[in-house]
Amino acid sequence: DWGSVDVLRDWHKQRGWNDIGYHFVISNGYPSYSFWKETKPQDGWLGKVEEGRHVSERGAHCPAANADSLAICCIGNYMHSEPPATVWRSLGDLCIRLCREYDISSDEIWYHEDLSATDCPGQLFFERNSLRALVALERAPKNQPLPEGKEVKVVLNDGLIGMGFGSKATFADHIDDQGKVYIYIQ
Repeated sequence: DWGSVDVLRDWHKQRGWNDIGYHFVISNGYPSYSFWKETKPQDGWLGKVEEGRHVSERGAHCPAANADSLAICCIGNYMHSEPPATVWRSLGDLCIRLCREYDISSDEIWYHEDLSATDCPGQLFFERNSLRALVALERAPKNQPLPEGKEVKVVLNDGLIGMGFGSKATFADHIDDQGKVYIYIQ
C-alpha cells in the first residue's frame, strides 16, 4: 500500500539480498507508512519515478525474467483499488522511454503475473494490452500520408474502434487520463 525505493531497499537487505530487486519504482503518493495511515499523499510523490538498482545489473524481481528484463514496481495494492491516473501516466511514459532507449517492442511488455504464479499487479490494475497499445501508438509514425480516399481502419486490442476516409491519418494524437486513445483522420 505504501513505499519507496529506500523502503524497498531496506526490506530487501533485511532479508539478505544485496539491493532492491527492481530497476524503477513508481510511487502512489505514499512513500511511508505515516502518510498512508493518515491517507494524505506526500507532495510531489504521486507518480514519482525513482531509480532502483542500476539498469546494467541483473534484476531480482521474477526468476523467469531476471536475466533479460527491466523491472518496474508500481507501489500500491491494486487488488482493492485502481491505480491513480498519475501512476498510469508515469508507467506509460517510463515504458515509452525504455522501449525507445533499448529498442524494446511493446509486445515485450509483460506483467509479473504473466511470468510467475502471482496476483501482481492486481485485479484492478490496467490491462497489459492497454499499456502495450499506449507504447506502440506513441512509437508509431505520426501524420503518415495515405493514398487519396483510402479507407483507414483503427484497431486497438484486436477490436475495431473506428474508421474513416482521408488523406492523412494521425496516430496517437491524444491519450486521456484513463488511457483511452483518440485517433483523428483528416
